[in-house]
Amino acid sequence: ILLNHVVPDKMLWTFDITETPTEFTTLYGMKLNIKKEGKIFVIDDNDSEIVSLTDNVFSNGVVQFLDNLLLPPDLKFDMEMLLEGLEFSTTLSALKTAGLDKIIKDQTEAHTI
Repeated sequence: ILLNHVVPDKMLWTFDITETPTEFTTLYGMKLNIKKEGKIFVIDDNDSEIVSLTDNVFSNGVVQFLDNLLLPPDLKFDMEMLLEGLEFSTTLSALKTAGLDKIIKDQTEAHTI
């Protein structure tokens, strides 16, 4: 997932992004078409990302903080395994007790827990 958030060999400033889509390739190899609509950055015409902190300069590049993750379309993960691995067993138990265990197994919809 982290490799989807790195555009190699490019200092990508927010003023580089215009209303015309520009294609970038991440270290993961995912192609992103990014355009700007006000303060919103539209990625591949289906995801809008708000850049909450812009143009943060570090020793090895520029960091743009997004309000969401850029996930590869082929990514499948097990939410239950993730919660267990992060030691959120109480949260996992509460979800199961509330009958929400279907949500953590659903990979067709996005959920925020």
